[in-house]
Amino acid sequence: MPPPTSADNESMGDRSRWWNNVWLRAALVHPVVFVAPLVAICLALGARNGSELGDVAWGFWVVPLGAIASWVATAIVAARPGRARWERTGLVLVGLFAGGAALVLGYEGWYHAAKVACHGGYECPF
Repeated sequence: MPPPTSADNESMGDRSRWWNNVWLRAALVHPVVFVAPLVAICLALGARNGSELGDVAWGFWVVPLGAIASWVATAIVAARPGRARWERTGLVLVGLFAGGAALVLGYEGWYHAAKVACHGGYECPF
């Protein structure tokens, strides 16, 4: 098999370029990977017949941990050698804002899951 040419590398780079973009990872991928699955599980558990608030209550504590994990993952990416100080600082700030947005949106999803899990019962605090 012949070695890859520069044209092959360019075409392969176009497909994987979005994943290699640290700004995109800091702003979108990390928050989605760490928070969205937790909210989706809360929504799925809350929608079941016979579910109670206790089925989704764990999400109240886990969603912030997912947002913090998103920021930590971005900080680790920013700390890699070979980046300028302005890029490191910018990545950490973007990760902080994206983690905060994931926290707010994650709590909105959790709140919706908690309301659905109550099924309009009188013991529901919402």
